[in-house]
Amino acid sequence: MCRKSLIIACLLLVTVTVSAQVHLSADSLNQQLTIAQTKNQLAQEAYYQRQGNNSFNLWIPVFGPVLGAIVALLSAYLIQKKSRAAEDARHALLVTEEKEKRKDFLKEEKDKHDLTLKEEHVKNTRIAASDLIKKTTEGYHSITWVLWIARNAKEDCKIELIQEHDIAMKKLYPEIAGAQIALAAYSKQVYEETEPIVRKLYNYDGAVGRIALKLKDDNTKAGGITELGELWPEVYNFAKEIPKTFADSLSTAVGGVPAIPLTVKEETASIADELKDNSPAMN
Repeated sequence: MCRKSLIIACLLLVTVTVSAQVHLSADSLNQQLTIAQTKNQLAQEAYYQRQGNNSFNLWIPVFGPVLGAIVALLSAYLIQKKSRAAEDARHALLVTEEKEKRKDFLKEEKDKHDLTLKEEHVKNTRIAASDLIKKTTEGYHSITWVLWIARNAKEDCKIELIQEHDIAMKKLYPEIAGAQIALAAYSKQVYEETEPIVRKLYNYDGAVGRIALKLKDDNTKAGGITELGELWPEVYNFAKEIPKTFADSLSTAVGGVPAIPLTVKEETASIADELKDNSPAMN
C-alpha cells in the first residue's frame, strides 16, 4: 500500500514536472514567436524601405535626361523669342526707314512736279505776254505810220490810207483780245498791268478814226491831216516805252528777267527807230 502510494506520488511529481516544463516550453515558444514576428515585420519594413530607395534610384537616370530636355527646350524657346524680338525690331526699323525713304521720295517728286508746273506756268505766261506785245505793237506801228505820213508827207495822207489802216486793225483786234484772254488765264497780274497799254491803243485808234472823217470833206481835210500829224509825237513816245513796260510787268509777276523773244523786243523797239530814220527831226 505504501509502495503504491509512492508510485502514484512519483507519477504525480513527474506529471507536474512535465506539465511545468511543457508550460515553460509553451511560454518560451510564444515569446520566441512574438520576437520572430517582430523581427519579420522589421525585416519587411526594412525591405520595403530598401525597395523604395532602390525605386528612386532607378528613376534618377530617367529624370536626368527629361530634366535636361526640359531645360534645353526652355532655352531654345527663350532664344527663339529673343531672336524673334530682335527680328521684329529690325523689321520695324526697316519699315520705318522705307517709309522715310518713300516720304522723302514723294516729297522730292512733288517738289520736282511743283517746280515743273511753275516753270511751265512761267513759260506759258511769257509766251502769252510775248504774243500780246507782238500784236499790240503791230497796232501801234500801224497808227504811228499813218500819223507820221500825216505829219511829214501830207500829200500822201489820203482817205485810202486810213481805210487800209482800218482793215489791218479790224483783223488785229480779235487777235489782241485772244492774246489778252490767254495771258489772263496764266497771270492776272500781268494782264492787269498790260491792259492800259491795249486800252490806250484802242483810244488812239479811235482818235485816228474820228479825225480821219474830216478827210472826206475838202473843207476839213487839211485841218484833219494837221491834227493827225500833231498826234504823232504822243503816240510815238508812248509806243517806244512799251517793251520796257511789258518787261517790268513780267519781271514782277514771274520773277527774274522775262524771256520775251529778242525779235519781238527788237520789232517793238524799232517802231521809233524806223519812223525816225524815215522822217525829219521832230519839232
